[in-house]
Amino acid sequence: VKPRRRRADERNLDPSVCGKNIVLIEKAIERITNIIKGLRTYSRDGGDDPFNRCNLREIIDGTLALCAERFRLAGVAVEVECAADINFDCRDSQISQVLLNLLSNSFDAISSLDSRKIRLRARVVDSWVEIRVVDSGGGILPEIAAKMMNPFFTTKEVGKGTGLGLSISHGIVENHGGKLAYLSGEPNTTFEFRVPVRQPKQYTMVG
Repeated sequence: VKPRRRRADERNLDPSVCGKNIVLIEKAIERITNIIKGLRTYSRDGGDDPFNRCNLREIIDGTLALCAERFRLAGVAVEVECAADINFDCRDSQISQVLLNLLSNSFDAISSLDSRKIRLRARVVDSWVEIRVVDSGGGILPEIAAKMMNPFFTTKEVGKGTGLGLSISHGIVENHGGKLAYLSGEPNTTFEFRVPVRQPKQYTMVG
């Protein structure tokens, strides 16, 4: 991109117009790069991978890149609270899968509401990484909450959901030694999952 700027100057093109266009190009390239990184992470199965030391903010940013445009077009605002230095042992592709499932469920639940907001908050509590996905919905009916982790249970229209997302996510979190739960006592719809900061040495990558 920088050589293009030099060529624009040499040809006496309007610097202000060129500058604005190049900034837009740079932003588009950055956005595409983030999407590609997110796809590389998300598309891997990872089930047989060892646990690696990963940065949570990088996983979150890569996951959000996959759905940011869809959320923007629907007017769904996403707020992220996550320190840049949270590192933990995980299979990053699987954590991305859990995050994307929770974000997609929130999107589907609030896309027709007047208030369309999702807050993703992550922090370290003692020896656990705690991640909450909170949307502007008013919660889930108890009879639905009791079944929603079951395989093939869905409240979505035929063809719009398999009923496997939460079940698979629950299994992934359990395989990380953690827990995924719906927090019924919160004012807005809230899911939380916790995984250990450190995995047993026999499960982690050596070197």
